[in-house]
Amino acid sequence: MGYEMSEYEASSFIPYLIQKIGDRTDTVRELLSLIKLVYPVQKLFAYVMGGLKSINATTRAGE
Repeated sequence: MGYEMSEYEASSFIPYLIQKIGDRTDTVRELLSLIKLVYPVQKLFAYVMGGLKSINATTRAGE
């Protein structure tokens, strides 16, 4: 078995990546695709759901 990301590591930067997922570049989306190889998808999904709650009105409006 290879590398497995710890909860501490995940909590350090996954929330930032979730916040940046709407950026026009594909870099963040590519990173999140790679993270699923070293971090359980169920836990990653919990971060995504938390990020959906915290999106501000400007982001939701697409401005």
